Amino acid sequence: MAQQTVALEVQFALVTPENKPVSGAPIRLVLGEQAGWQTATTGTRFTTNAEGKHNFSTQAVVSEKRRKMPTNFLTSLFARAEVTQHFSVAVELPYAGRPWLYAATSDYFTGGTSARMDVMRVFGANASGAFTVPAAFSEGAYSLPGIPGTMAIPGHDVLRFAMEPGSSGTNWKLFLTIVRYPEPRRR
Repeated sequence: MAQQTVALEVQFALVTPENKPVSGAPIRLVLGEQAGWQTATTGTRFTTNAEGKHNFSTQAVVSEKRRKMPTNFLTSLFARAEVTQHFSVAVELPYAGRPWLYAATSDYFTGGTSARMDVMRVFGANASGAFTVPAAFSEGAYSLPGIPGTMAIPGHDVLRFAMEPGSSGTNWKLFLTIVRYPEPRRR
């Protein structure tokens, strides 16, 4: 399907599970799955402000996909797939003393719905620093490379990932809110 480069206004926020801002957090945000998106140098680096936020303007590649709108079971049997605007993001964040790359996608449907249709992927760094070591996801739990045990939430999770088109169709707003969960307790 088609791809296009669009102007993007990014509104990023990092919060606690209690929805309190996480200020002063170093972030690396990669927009789209361009070549090299898993390297440690790709993307935009910034630090969250006192409100746990950072806003900036950039350009990103948006692709079209055919997806079915998530609905109830009966409606989904008769629904046809429609063309969506497919956005990808990856966020580098520390957890359990290591950096991780959290990758998520969202689809914008013509009626104004943004829906996350795919499971968030998590990657650890390899020996050269590229984030290519995938966390396993099975039965609703993640196994992070080098961390014993499994966890339902791998340190961070996407609370909001929504898009809003501008009037021209080539400019968009991206709203991304990430929740930072407490570090695991060692016993």
